[in-house]
Amino acid sequence: MKLACLRRNKVLIALMILSVSPLLVQSQSRNKALQKTWIRTSIEHLSAPQEEPNTYYGRYTFTKEKLLMGSSAAWNGSIYYWSFNDPVLTIGNSSYIVEELTDTSLVFYEVNRSPYRFVSETVYSERQRPDTTAGFNGHTLYVANRYLTPRYKKEQSLYNMIFGKLYAVYPVKHAATFLAKFVVTDRGEIERINIVNGIAEEHSNEFIRQIQKTSGDWNPAKIGNMPVYSEVTFEIVYQDALNPKVGTLSGQVR
Repeated sequence: MKLACLRRNKVLIALMILSVSPLLVQSQSRNKALQKTWIRTSIEHLSAPQEEPNTYYGRYTFTKEKLLMGSSAAWNGSIYYWSFNDPVLTIGNSSYIVEELTDTSLVFYEVNRSPYRFVSETVYSERQRPDTTAGFNGHTLYVANRYLTPRYKKEQSLYNMIFGKLYAVYPVKHAATFLAKFVVTDRGEIERINIVNGIAEEHSNEFIRQIQKTSGDWNPAKIGNMPVYSEVTFEIVYQDALNPKVGTLSGQVR
């Protein structure tokens, strides 16, 4: 009798495992599908049927545990932990409902809020043909922008790191624009740093020193699967420290 009960229990457990397994596999597959880089493309207003193109660049890179968000194509900005219990996507302390998730598209929203619509970075990069400048050391040199870009490997914000280092050497307290360009090779190394619009010699020299230290810490820009040389434009716009109403500094890759 006991043996028969034991056998029945084993059969029930096996049936439960078989019934749960497909759901578990599907959940893991959906979780894996989310783990890539997405670019926000449009805003859908709840009060109107039409959508508006999203002119503000927003990048969401889901790694295994972290979400790396950036308003720059070439480096990260904010970092959050995330989890996905389909259809609920939790980012930091906020929860969203995933409405659509495919290999190339993602839509999620907060309750009673406008949906966030994304396409995969692979699809997004195909929306504009690569722009080339003069060759560099026998290589075609591409202009880095939001569609074709190298990317700083480290999770920390390169922009914030550079700004902090520059401020420690030469704190800019007046309205000014700093503009520099540098080449990221197909191996992710830094070459030819050019100060287009400097503010002070100490400031420029520190920028060159800090950017050079990142050599090798970049994923190169790619066309298809082929790494290429690209030139990044780095800009810092300083506002007048005596007029706080003017706003804060900004930076971008153009």
